Amino acid sequence: MTNNYCTLFDSNYIAYGINLIESLKQHDRNARVYVVTMDRNVNNELQKLDFANVILIKIDDVEKEYYQLNDLKQKRSKTEYFFTLTPVICRYIMSLYDEIDRLTYLDSDLFFFSSPSPLFDEIGDSSIAIIEHKFSFITKQNIKYGRFNVGWISFARDSQGLDCINNWFDNCIDWCFQKVEPDRYADQKYLDQWPLNYSNLKIIKHKGANLAPWNIANYKIKKINNEIFVDEDKLVFFHFANIKQLTGSKFKTNLSRVLVKTSGIIKNNIYVPYLRLLSNKLRALDFKVEAKDDLNNKSFFINILVIIYRRLRDIIYNDIIELK
Repeated sequence: MTNNYCTLFDSNYIAYGINLIESLKQHDRNARVYVVTMDRNVNNELQKLDFANVILIKIDDVEKEYYQLNDLKQKRSKTEYFFTLTPVICRYIMSLYDEIDRLTYLDSDLFFFSSPSPLFDEIGDSSIAIIEHKFSFITKQNIKYGRFNVGWISFARDSQGLDCINNWFDNCIDWCFQKVEPDRYADQKYLDQWPLNYSNLKIIKHKGANLAPWNIANYKIKKINNEIFVDEDKLVFFHFANIKQLTGSKFKTNLSRVLVKTSGIIKNNIYVPYLRLLSNKLRALDFKVEAKDDLNNKSFFINILVIIYRRLRDIIYNDIIELK
């Protein structure tokens, strides 16, 4: 059976995207991955790598198909435009490739540690499959950004699946901004209404799906027979959000922000292997991961206090990983 996936990324995320593709192809050997390349550099680099069953789609072709994008691209920030594109590329790919029975969207900063087959077993013949953030006690205030995470969304080619894509497309074309409103935030909070609107929707319960900084504190992470488990479920994929590269071989996980210590299995079996791959790709591509600080709108005195607090927190929670 061939599972069809799609993602998009630009040069800033190319190292993440290649990690995603390689890990997915390792654990789902029949995977077909459609990549919307957001700039020429990404397209050229992926052409050089020449992955089997990876289909490249230039963003220019998508933008020619949907005339609205040219105007929205000028009115929305780069991040907001990327959010806008999530349902757009799902609709474009489903329209262009009739042979796809099910399409699963993936964020580019995911990484697979084992086969996704248990997730597809759980999804069964559902029209739509989504995953909750499962916020921990520390991160529960982030529910304002949405109950569900856009990192993995699966659509079947049936009436509800296609209707959901089309409605989401219309929603994001109409409004997709990094502003929290009662029923909207970027492309993500629209998902809150989907369980009410679509009867054949599945909320994936597997704990090893979309393990992430915002939910990792909920679980006991253990290693059995050289495999990583999240409570009783095998880790399928991790969402490596908010990584910051400090130097060529030094990274900040930002787990300290959620008061999780970077140690043990979390460090040695999840983050270090991923960061080694990321570091090697960044070096080969002569690129660096950039992460913005959120201090600009605060007073100088508050900024100093925040910096001191964060540095202490980094030390306490062992947040810095230096590869050897």
